[in-house]
Amino acid sequence: MALVEISTPPLSACPTDNPRAGTTAVALVIGRPISLHQDLHSGLVDQGVEVTVRSPDVSADQLGGTTHAHPSAPNDVFVDGQVTAETIIVTTEFLSEGRGLVARWRERAAQSEENNRIAAAAVDASSDYSTCRLLVLCDGRAVSHAGPEVHNAKRLAQRLKYEIEVDGTPVVSSSYLVVGTTSPLPEAIEAIARWCRRETAPIPK
Repeated sequence: MALVEISTPPLSACPTDNPRAGTTAVALVIGRPISLHQDLHSGLVDQGVEVTVRSPDVSADQLGGTTHAHPSAPNDVFVDGQVTAETIIVTTEFLSEGRGLVARWRERAAQSEENNRIAAAAVDASSDYSTCRLLVLCDGRAVSHAGPEVHNAKRLAQRLKYEIEVDGTPVVSSSYLVVGTTSPLPEAIEAIARWCRRETAPIPK
């Protein structure tokens, strides 16, 4: 299971010596209520990660509540009122291209609009943090052949990193992971949970 970091890499298991490794993790998950988004939410909570959910279609003051992994879990570290490092996970799905020129155009337009909403939500959320870590998780299980969904996830991760940093929040790491036939969802959730707890770090490619 590879968690790749940006320049842009996929998410891979590289052990860390982070002093906060293994402590309670807090993650903000941004995405529409697709099955991947819901499965990730429940899976991370089961793995001991506190999850706050946000839809890209709502404003910041409509931010969803936090699902606590444990009622006595500590908060993140604060400096001057800001969270020193926050984990943002974006969930999306690759919209497979239909047959015919018009169908493909419509799918690409829908994918572009989806990415625009996600980017706006991620930039808005990141402004609350002093730094952030970013992961784009894409559902490619409906795609018949690998390739386009990886390109979309990588390109979206690069875009989010750029726009978040232009807005003023440094991105500590930016990664992507595509769930598909070679990346089963249960294994992906376990890898993401370890990354959230800072037990592993993306391997630069």
